[in-house]
Amino acid sequence: MLMRLATAAFLIASPAVAAGFSTVAVAKQSWCAAGDVNPVEAVEALNDLRRAQGLSPVRVNMALTRAAQHHSDDLAGWGKLSHSGSDGSNFVDRAERARFDGVPRAENVAWNLPTSHAVVVAWERSPGHRDNMMLEDVTDVGIGYACSPTKGRFWTMVLGRAEAQFTLAALN
Repeated sequence: MLMRLATAAFLIASPAVAAGFSTVAVAKQSWCAAGDVNPVEAVEALNDLRRAQGLSPVRVNMALTRAAQHHSDDLAGWGKLSHSGSDGSNFVDRAERARFDGVPRAENVAWNLPTSHAVVVAWERSPGHRDNMMLEDVTDVGIGYACSPTKGRFWTMVLGRAEAQFTLAALN
């Protein structure tokens, strides 16, 4: 499921049921401008894609945002693109630590994409990432971004289903 896009841009998609992925060591980068980083733009692009497929939009969830940001920070510090954290955690562990009150469903990570728009477009063009973004039962999203001047840009998107949605559906 690891794809190489353009020059030295990497993506990994991880649905909740996927088995382990290998870690990818990344090349060093000397740039880290955050001027084109706009998580709101990324969520808007995600919701445009979802609406075009007849799916409900997702809302930003602060717990998932904390989980995504923590993972992006960890990846930038560690210098590797992986779904495993430097402590061995997975996206479910990180969402629980961030106190997400729901069901974590999927995580997309990417490296070396310059803008919020570019990362969503890259995820859209990758079947596994697109599948994650188009999960029908997803209600919430968090997006994290971190950059190390020596290791490059790291992006994380965590998707989940709010517990309130799950509980109401279970009662019907």
